[in-house]
Amino acid sequence: MTRHKVAFTAINNWRIQFFWFRHLVKMPSLIIGILLLICLFSPFSPIKAQPYYFRHYQVEDGLSNNTVFCSELDRHGFLWLGTKDGLDCFNGYNFKEYRSGDSAKDLKDSYIRSLYLDTSGVRDLLYIGTRIGVFKFDPLKESFDFILKTAGEVDGITEDNYGRLWVITNKKLLCLNLRTYKILPVPVVQNLEATAICKTPGGQIWVATATGGLHQLHYDLETNHFTLEHYEVFRAGHHLSAKWIERIYSMKDGRILIGTANFGAKLFDPETRSVKDLLTYNSENNGIFARDFKEVGDSVIWIASESGIYIYNLHTGSYQNLSQKTGDSYSLSDNAVYSLTVDREGVYGREPIREDLTTMRTLIAIFKNIIVVKVGKVPFLVM
Repeated sequence: MTRHKVAFTAINNWRIQFFWFRHLVKMPSLIIGILLLICLFSPFSPIKAQPYYFRHYQVEDGLSNNTVFCSELDRHGFLWLGTKDGLDCFNGYNFKEYRSGDSAKDLKDSYIRSLYLDTSGVRDLLYIGTRIGVFKFDPLKESFDFILKTAGEVDGITEDNYGRLWVITNKKLLCLNLRTYKILPVPVVQNLEATAICKTPGGQIWVATATGGLHQLHYDLETNHFTLEHYEVFRAGHHLSAKWIERIYSMKDGRILIGTANFGAKLFDPETRSVKDLLTYNSENNGIFARDFKEVGDSVIWIASESGIYIYNLHTGSYQNLSQKTGDSYSLSDNAVYSLTVDREGVYGREPIREDLTTMRTLIAIFKNIIVVKVGKVPFLVM
Protein backbone atom coordinates (compact mmCIF):
# COMPACT_ATOMS: atom_id res chain seq x y z
CA MET A 1 0.00 0.00 0.00
CA THR A 2 1.76 3.16 -1.18
CA ARG A 3 -0.69 5.98 -0.65
CA HIS A 4 -4.36 6.79 -0.32
CA LYS A 5 -6.05 9.98 -1.45
CA VAL A 6 -9.73 10.82 -1.45
CA ALA A 7 -11.03 14.34 -2.03
CA PHE A 8 -14.46 15.89 -2.28
CA THR A 9 -15.38 19.40 -3.26
CA ALA A 10 -18.71 20.79 -2.23
CA ILE A 11 -19.94 24.32 -2.66
CA ASN A 12 -21.62 26.65 -0.22
CA ASN A 13 -22.67 30.17 -1.18
CA TRP A 14 -21.00 31.71 1.83
CA ARG A 15 -17.49 30.37 1.57
CA ILE A 16 -15.22 27.42 0.90
CA GLN A 17 -14.97 25.01 3.76
CA PHE A 18 -12.49 22.26 4.49
CA PHE A 19 -13.21 19.42 6.84
CA TRP A 20 -11.32 16.55 8.38
CA PHE A 21 -12.12 13.53 10.45
CA ARG A 22 -12.16 14.48 14.12
CA HIS A 23 -10.76 11.30 15.63
CA LEU A 24 -8.24 10.39 12.95
CA VAL A 25 -5.96 13.39 12.67
CA LYS A 26 -3.49 12.26 15.38
CA MET A 27 -3.06 8.72 14.07
CA PRO A 28 -0.17 7.57 11.85
CA SER A 29 -0.85 8.28 8.18
CA LEU A 30 -0.91 4.64 7.10
CA ILE A 31 -3.56 3.80 9.69
CA ILE A 32 -5.55 6.90 8.76
CA GLY A 33 -5.48 5.99 5.10
CA ILE A 34 -6.71 2.48 5.80
CA LEU A 35 -9.46 3.66 8.16
CA LEU A 36 -10.57 6.36 5.74
CA LEU A 37 -10.90 3.88 2.91
CA ILE A 38 -12.91 1.59 5.18
CA CYS A 39 -15.18 4.50 6.14
CA LEU A 40 -15.71 5.57 2.53
CA PHE A 41 -15.96 2.28 0.69
CA SER A 42 -17.53 -0.16 3.15
CA PRO A 43 -21.19 -0.78 2.25
CA PHE A 44 -22.22 -0.15 5.85
CA SER A 45 -19.84 2.07 7.81
CA PRO A 46 -20.07 5.26 5.67
CA ILE A 47 -23.63 5.76 6.86
CA LYS A 48 -22.77 5.72 10.55
CA ALA A 49 -22.66 9.11 12.24
CA GLN A 50 -19.06 10.00 11.45
CA PRO A 51 -18.02 13.35 13.01
CA TYR A 52 -16.73 15.97 10.57
CA TYR A 53 -15.02 19.34 10.98
CA PHE A 54 -15.30 22.06 8.36
CA ARG A 55 -12.75 24.84 7.91
CA HIS A 56 -14.18 27.87 6.13
CA TYR A 57 -12.48 29.82 3.32
CA GLN A 58 -13.80 33.08 1.92
CA VAL A 59 -12.68 36.31 0.22
CA GLU A 60 -10.31 37.15 3.09
CA ASP A 61 -8.41 33.96 2.22
CA GLY A 62 -8.09 34.83 -1.47
CA LEU A 63 -11.36 33.55 -2.93
CA SER A 64 -12.75 35.89 -5.63
CA ASN A 65 -16.26 35.83 -4.21
CA ASN A 66 -18.02 33.99 -1.40
CA THR A 67 -20.60 32.65 -3.87
CA VAL A 68 -19.17 29.68 -5.77
CA PHE A 69 -21.44 28.08 -8.36
CA CYS A 70 -19.38 25.22 -9.81
CA SER A 71 -16.09 23.34 -9.58
CA GLU A 72 -13.81 21.03 -11.55
CA LEU A 73 -10.62 19.22 -10.60
CA ASP A 74 -7.97 18.76 -13.31
CA ARG A 75 -5.52 15.90 -13.82
CA HIS A 76 -2.83 17.70 -11.79
CA GLY A 77 -5.06 18.14 -8.75
CA PHE A 78 -5.80 21.84 -9.24
CA LEU A 79 -9.28 22.85 -8.20
CA TRP A 80 -11.05 25.26 -10.57
CA LEU A 81 -13.89 27.30 -9.11
CA GLY A 82 -16.55 29.32 -10.92
CA THR A 83 -17.57 32.20 -8.69
CA LYS A 84 -19.87 35.20 -8.90
CA ASP A 85 -16.84 37.41 -9.59
CA GLY A 86 -14.18 35.38 -11.36
CA LEU A 87 -12.55 32.03 -12.09
CA ASP A 88 -10.30 30.77 -9.29
CA CYS A 89 -7.59 28.12 -9.29
CA PHE A 90 -6.85 26.58 -5.89
CA ASN A 91 -3.67 24.55 -5.37
CA GLY A 92 -4.45 23.47 -1.82
CA TYR A 93 -2.73 26.50 -0.33
CA ASN A 94 -3.45 29.60 -2.40
CA PHE A 95 -6.05 30.96 -4.83
CA LYS A 96 -5.19 32.41 -8.22
CA GLU A 97 -7.87 34.67 -9.69
CA TYR A 98 -8.92 35.25 -13.30
CA ARG A 99 -11.32 38.12 -13.92
CA SER A 100 -12.67 39.95 -16.96
CA GLY A 101 -10.21 42.18 -18.79
CA ASP A 102 -9.73 44.27 -21.92
CA SER A 103 -7.18 42.28 -23.91
CA ALA A 104 -8.19 39.88 -26.69
CA LYS A 105 -7.30 36.79 -24.65
CA ASP A 106 -8.96 37.89 -21.40
CA LEU A 107 -12.18 36.63 -19.88
CA LYS A 108 -15.05 39.00 -20.78
CA ASP A 109 -17.46 38.16 -17.97
CA SER A 110 -16.52 37.30 -14.38
CA TYR A 111 -19.85 35.69 -13.48
CA ILE A 112 -19.02 31.98 -13.88
CA ARG A 113 -22.15 29.83 -13.86
CA SER A 114 -20.87 26.47 -15.20
CA LEU A 115 -17.64 24.63 -15.96
CA TYR A 116 -16.72 21.65 -18.13
CA LEU A 117 -13.25 20.08 -18.11
CA ASP A 118 -12.06 18.40 -21.31
CA THR A 119 -9.49 15.76 -20.35
CA SER A 120 -9.33 13.97 -23.72
CA GLY A 121 -6.22 15.76 -25.03
CA VAL A 122 -2.57 15.88 -24.02
CA ARG A 123 -3.52 18.64 -21.58
CA ASP A 124 -6.75 19.71 -19.96
CA LEU A 125 -8.94 22.46 -21.42
CA LEU A 126 -11.62 24.26 -19.44
CA TYR A 127 -14.92 25.41 -20.96
CA ILE A 128 -16.47 28.24 -18.96
CA GLY A 129 -20.15 29.16 -18.99
CA THR A 130 -20.95 32.80 -18.20
CA ARG A 131 -23.87 35.24 -18.57
CA ILE A 132 -22.80 36.11 -22.11
CA GLY A 133 -21.59 32.79 -23.48
CA VAL A 134 -18.86 30.14 -23.42
CA PHE A 135 -15.11 30.70 -23.15
CA LYS A 136 -12.39 28.11 -23.75
CA PHE A 137 -9.49 28.42 -21.31
CA ASP A 138 -6.03 26.95 -21.81
CA PRO A 139 -4.42 26.74 -18.34
CA LEU A 140 -0.94 26.34 -19.83
CA LYS A 141 -1.17 29.51 -21.93
CA GLU A 142 -3.53 31.20 -19.46
CA SER A 143 -5.59 32.49 -22.38
CA PHE A 144 -9.36 32.69 -22.95
CA ASP A 145 -11.11 32.29 -26.30
CA PHE A 146 -14.71 33.52 -26.63
CA ILE A 147 -16.19 30.64 -28.67
CA LEU A 148 -19.95 31.03 -28.24
CA LYS A 149 -22.11 34.08 -27.58
CA THR A 150 -25.46 33.45 -25.90
CA ALA A 151 -28.46 35.54 -24.90
CA GLY A 152 -28.41 34.37 -21.28
CA GLU A 153 -26.60 32.37 -18.62
CA VAL A 154 -24.96 29.10 -19.58
CA ASP A 155 -26.33 26.50 -17.16
CA GLY A 156 -24.74 23.31 -18.48
CA ILE A 157 -21.93 22.14 -20.77
CA THR A 158 -20.71 18.75 -21.98
CA GLU A 159 -18.88 17.35 -25.01
CA ASP A 160 -19.78 14.33 -27.12
CA ASN A 161 -17.42 11.91 -28.87
CA TYR A 162 -17.70 13.67 -32.23
CA GLY A 163 -16.12 17.03 -31.44
CA ARG A 164 -19.32 18.84 -30.50
CA LEU A 165 -20.01 20.91 -27.43
CA TRP A 166 -23.57 20.78 -26.04
CA VAL A 167 -24.62 23.92 -24.16
CA ILE A 168 -27.76 24.74 -22.15
CA THR A 169 -28.81 28.40 -22.04
CA ASN A 170 -32.28 29.79 -21.30
CA LYS A 171 -33.59 26.19 -21.38
CA LYS A 172 -32.36 25.86 -24.97
CA LEU A 173 -29.93 23.13 -26.01
CA LEU A 174 -27.27 24.31 -28.47
CA CYS A 175 -24.79 22.16 -30.40
CA LEU A 176 -21.44 23.79 -31.20
CA ASN A 177 -18.93 22.37 -33.70
CA LEU A 178 -15.57 22.67 -31.90
CA ARG A 179 -13.63 22.73 -35.18
CA THR A 180 -15.52 25.60 -36.80
CA TYR A 181 -17.17 27.12 -33.69
CA LYS A 182 -20.47 27.24 -35.54
CA ILE A 183 -23.88 26.25 -34.18
CA LEU A 184 -25.18 23.05 -35.75
CA PRO A 185 -28.94 22.71 -36.37
CA VAL A 186 -30.49 19.85 -34.37
CA PRO A 187 -34.27 20.02 -34.94
CA VAL A 188 -35.19 17.26 -32.46
CA VAL A 189 -33.99 19.32 -29.46
CA GLN A 190 -35.54 22.67 -30.35
CA ASN A 191 -38.53 22.38 -27.99
CA LEU A 192 -36.99 20.41 -25.13
CA GLU A 193 -36.83 23.08 -22.36
CA ALA A 194 -33.51 21.56 -21.33
CA THR A 195 -32.32 22.01 -17.73
CA ALA A 196 -29.50 19.47 -17.31
CA ILE A 197 -27.15 17.37 -19.43
CA CYS A 198 -24.58 14.61 -18.94
CA LYS A 199 -22.48 12.08 -20.85
CA THR A 200 -22.18 8.43 -19.81
CA PRO A 201 -18.87 6.51 -19.80
CA GLY A 202 -20.09 4.90 -23.04
CA GLY A 203 -20.43 8.30 -24.72
CA GLN A 204 -24.24 8.59 -24.70
CA ILE A 205 -25.68 12.08 -24.23
CA TRP A 206 -28.64 12.44 -21.87
CA VAL A 207 -30.77 15.56 -21.46
CA ALA A 208 -33.29 16.40 -18.71
CA THR A 209 -36.09 18.93 -18.98
CA ALA A 210 -38.17 21.33 -16.90
CA THR A 211 -41.22 19.12 -17.41
CA GLY A 212 -39.67 16.00 -15.87
CA GLY A 213 -38.53 14.28 -19.04
CA LEU A 214 -35.29 12.37 -19.54
CA HIS A 215 -34.08 12.01 -23.12
CA GLN A 216 -31.29 9.99 -24.69
CA LEU A 217 -29.82 11.65 -27.77
CA HIS A 218 -28.95 9.18 -30.55
CA TYR A 219 -26.66 10.11 -33.43
CA ASP A 220 -26.48 8.20 -36.74
CA LEU A 221 -23.02 8.76 -38.18
CA GLU A 222 -24.00 7.53 -41.65
CA THR A 223 -27.01 9.81 -42.06
CA ASN A 224 -25.75 12.60 -39.78
CA HIS A 225 -29.15 12.71 -38.08
CA PHE A 226 -30.21 12.90 -34.43
CA THR A 227 -33.15 11.16 -32.77
CA LEU A 228 -34.48 11.31 -29.21
CA GLU A 229 -35.63 8.51 -26.94
CA HIS A 230 -37.93 9.77 -24.18
CA TYR A 231 -38.38 8.47 -20.62
CA GLU A 232 -40.74 9.80 -17.95
CA VAL A 233 -39.11 10.35 -14.56
CA PHE A 234 -42.17 11.19 -12.46
CA ARG A 235 -45.09 8.92 -11.76
CA ALA A 236 -48.55 9.91 -12.93
CA GLY A 237 -50.23 12.24 -10.46
CA HIS A 238 -47.24 14.43 -9.60
CA HIS A 239 -48.02 18.13 -9.94
CA LEU A 240 -46.38 19.91 -12.86
CA SER A 241 -44.49 22.30 -10.59
CA ALA A 242 -42.64 19.38 -9.03
CA LYS A 243 -41.16 18.10 -12.27
CA TRP A 244 -38.18 20.40 -12.62
CA ILE A 245 -34.94 18.40 -12.98
CA GLU A 246 -31.90 20.32 -11.75
CA ARG A 247 -29.11 17.81 -12.32
CA ILE A 248 -28.38 14.48 -13.98
CA TYR A 249 -25.20 12.52 -13.30
CA SER A 250 -23.98 9.34 -14.95
CA MET A 251 -22.60 6.61 -12.75
CA LYS A 252 -19.78 4.32 -13.89
CA ASP A 253 -22.24 1.57 -14.84
CA GLY A 254 -24.35 3.89 -17.01
CA ARG A 255 -27.22 4.40 -14.56
CA ILE A 256 -28.37 8.01 -14.22
CA LEU A 257 -28.75 9.86 -10.91
CA ILE A 258 -31.47 12.53 -11.12
CA GLY A 259 -31.69 15.59 -8.87
CA THR A 260 -35.12 17.23 -8.71
CA ALA A 261 -36.26 20.54 -7.26
CA ASN A 262 -39.00 19.15 -5.01
CA PHE A 263 -38.81 15.38 -4.89
CA GLY A 264 -35.20 14.66 -4.03
CA ALA A 265 -32.87 12.18 -5.69
CA LYS A 266 -33.85 9.41 -8.07
CA LEU A 267 -31.99 6.65 -9.91
CA PHE A 268 -32.80 5.73 -13.52
CA ASP A 269 -31.73 2.40 -15.04
CA PRO A 270 -31.62 2.59 -18.87
CA GLU A 271 -31.60 -1.20 -19.21
CA THR A 272 -34.83 -1.77 -17.30
CA ARG A 273 -36.22 1.74 -17.99
CA SER A 274 -37.13 1.98 -14.33
CA VAL A 275 -36.91 4.89 -11.88
CA LYS A 276 -36.19 4.39 -8.18
CA ASP A 277 -36.73 7.02 -5.48
CA LEU A 278 -33.61 7.33 -3.30
CA LEU A 279 -34.27 10.27 -0.97
CA THR A 280 -37.46 12.34 -1.23
CA TYR A 281 -38.01 14.25 2.03
CA ASN A 282 -35.68 15.79 4.58
CA SER A 283 -35.99 15.56 8.39
CA GLU A 284 -38.62 18.32 8.38
CA ASN A 285 -40.70 16.38 5.83
CA ASN A 286 -40.02 18.93 3.09
CA GLY A 287 -39.12 17.85 -0.42
CA ILE A 288 -35.36 17.68 -0.96
CA PHE A 289 -33.84 19.92 -3.65
CA ALA A 290 -31.01 17.69 -4.96
CA ARG A 291 -28.37 19.70 -6.84
CA ASP A 292 -25.39 17.41 -7.49
CA PHE A 293 -23.98 13.89 -7.06
CA LYS A 294 -20.68 12.07 -6.80
CA GLU A 295 -20.15 8.32 -6.82
CA VAL A 296 -17.72 6.86 -4.28
CA GLY A 297 -16.76 3.20 -4.54
CA ASP A 298 -19.31 0.63 -5.67
CA SER A 299 -22.25 1.52 -3.48
CA VAL A 300 -21.97 4.99 -1.93
CA ILE A 301 -23.02 8.31 -3.44
CA TRP A 302 -22.72 11.82 -2.06
CA ILE A 303 -25.68 14.12 -2.70
CA ALA A 304 -25.49 17.93 -2.60
CA SER A 305 -28.81 19.50 -1.67
CA GLU A 306 -30.53 22.49 -0.10
CA SER A 307 -30.73 20.35 3.06
CA GLY A 308 -26.99 19.79 3.38
CA ILE A 309 -25.04 16.76 2.18
CA TYR A 310 -26.36 13.21 2.16
CA ILE A 311 -24.08 10.18 2.12
CA TYR A 312 -26.28 7.43 0.68
CA ASN A 313 -25.68 3.67 0.45
CA LEU A 314 -27.27 2.26 -2.71
CA HIS A 315 -27.15 -1.32 -1.40
CA THR A 316 -28.83 -0.76 1.96
CA GLY A 317 -30.78 2.46 1.41
CA SER A 318 -29.30 3.93 4.61
CA TYR A 319 -27.82 7.42 4.70
CA GLN A 320 -26.16 10.11 6.80
CA ASN A 321 -27.04 13.81 6.59
CA LEU A 322 -24.36 16.46 7.15
CA SER A 323 -26.00 19.79 7.92
CA GLN A 324 -25.48 23.16 9.58
CA LYS A 325 -25.49 23.10 13.38
CA THR A 326 -26.38 26.30 15.23
CA GLY A 327 -23.47 27.52 17.34
CA ASP A 328 -21.01 25.04 15.84
CA SER A 329 -18.43 26.96 13.80
CA TYR A 330 -16.98 23.67 12.51
CA SER A 331 -20.20 22.51 10.87
CA LEU A 332 -21.51 23.55 7.45
CA SER A 333 -21.97 27.33 7.31
CA ASP A 334 -25.04 26.88 5.12
CA ASN A 335 -27.18 23.89 4.16
CA ALA A 336 -27.38 24.94 0.50
CA VAL A 337 -24.75 22.81 -1.25
CA TYR A 338 -24.56 23.22 -5.03
CA SER A 339 -21.65 21.16 -6.29
CA LEU A 340 -19.41 18.20 -5.44
CA THR A 341 -16.01 17.41 -6.91
CA VAL A 342 -13.94 14.25 -6.33
CA ASP A 343 -10.15 14.21 -6.44
CA ARG A 344 -9.35 11.38 -8.85
CA GLU A 345 -5.57 11.23 -8.53
CA GLY A 346 -3.72 14.51 -8.35
CA VAL A 347 -2.27 16.42 -5.45
CA TYR A 348 -2.85 20.11 -4.79
CA GLY A 349 0.12 22.39 -5.29
CA ARG A 350 2.21 23.47 -8.24
CA GLU A 351 5.51 23.62 -6.40
CA PRO A 352 7.22 20.28 -5.57
CA ILE A 353 6.43 19.21 -2.03
CA ARG A 354 8.38 16.60 -0.11
CA GLU A 355 7.08 15.11 3.09
CA ASP A 356 8.09 12.31 5.42
CA LEU A 357 6.27 9.03 4.75
CA THR A 358 4.72 9.17 8.20
CA THR A 359 3.22 12.62 7.53
CA MET A 360 -0.44 13.01 6.68
CA ARG A 361 -1.88 15.70 4.43
CA THR A 362 -5.52 16.54 4.96
CA LEU A 363 -7.01 18.90 2.41
CA ILE A 364 -10.74 18.97 2.17
CA ALA A 365 -13.03 21.52 0.68
CA ILE A 366 -16.72 22.57 0.77
CA PHE A 367 -18.41 25.38 -0.96
CA LYS A 368 -23.24 26.51 -1.98
CA ASN A 369 -21.07 25.32 -4.14
CA ILE A 370 -18.07 23.20 -2.43
CA ILE A 371 -16.76 20.11 -0.27
CA VAL A 372 -13.31 18.97 -0.84
CA VAL A 373 -11.93 16.17 1.19
CA LYS A 374 -8.41 15.13 0.67
CA VAL A 375 -6.78 12.75 3.09
CA GLY A 376 -3.72 10.70 2.36
CA LYS A 377 -0.05 9.94 2.76
CA VAL A 378 1.89 12.07 0.28
CA PRO A 379 5.66 11.41 0.21
CA PHE A 380 6.15 14.02 -2.56
CA LEU A 381 4.38 15.74 -5.39
CA VAL A 382 5.30 14.84 -8.95
CA MET A 383 4.28 17.25 -11.72
